[in-house]
Amino acid sequence: MRADAAGAMIHWDEIEFKLVSDLIESRFGLVFDMGRDGLLMNQLACRIADLNLGSFTDYYHYLSHHPDRTPELEALAQQITNGESYFFRERHHFTILQEHIAPRHHARSPRDPLRVLSAGCAAGQEAYSIAITLHKAESSLGATAWKVDACDIHPGRLEQARSARYGESSLRSCRDADRRLYFEEDGGSYRLRPAYRNRVRFFPANLTDPAVVEWRRYNVIFCRNVLIYFSDDAFQEAVDQFSRSLLPGGYLFLGHSESLINRRNDFEPVSLGGHIVYRKKEAGPSSVYS
Repeated sequence: MRADAAGAMIHWDEIEFKLVSDLIESRFGLVFDMGRDGLLMNQLACRIADLNLGSFTDYYHYLSHHPDRTPELEALAQQITNGESYFFRERHHFTILQEHIAPRHHARSPRDPLRVLSAGCAAGQEAYSIAITLHKAESSLGATAWKVDACDIHPGRLEQARSARYGESSLRSCRDADRRLYFEEDGGSYRLRPAYRNRVRFFPANLTDPAVVEWRRYNVIFCRNVLIYFSDDAFQEAVDQFSRSLLPGGYLFLGHSESLINRRNDFEPVSLGGHIVYRKKEAGPSSVYS
């Protein structure tokens, strides 16, 4: 057994814990191995205590059959997924987007918008970093149309993303000049200016669910520091979704700890600006941006 934050005892054994962890893997594609099972146990104990349940088995039945299981699954998703992000994380990716991908797309298809998806967008920091980057590319190129979509599994994070209001920690990688240019200070927080937030569309999505109807066809997909938490099957399902949604020759940006090398044959690693990104292969001998 283990104590929750209020001191009550939560009873569990390995079989009970596996019931719930297997449900989490089947529902969200998330696995907790290599010592992370203790983290999951603490997070589950909090949810069990909040619902005044007595055991992991009770919680498993709640998630499986209770009339309120859907909002509880949403609360659980927020509890166990890492929503930590900040503007211009892994800044070199945005440099690649601005200096390599946007100009090549504009030269090839000046009338077609560059369509970008931020998958697993948390509270919108990545999606808005993309929008700021494309706004700058638009200015430097004279004109280039663009559209940004962003999705996350948790509705609460999407609400925050739509509000475009952030604290200091989200802006820790922003220079002082960038803060003044892109944000308005408002009561101790920072709100992104309308020119950057109004062209981003947010929608809920589970990355391992092929039934999501709001996926479009994209030139670029960002999914960074998300897949490292996925099981092998969920990893492949998510990348299958990206492959279906990316146009031939389109680019997939992953986090520094994530790789498709020796895992997929529909993507090829390419070097842009001295960094590796993944390009969806075309049927022909060369890709769109070659």
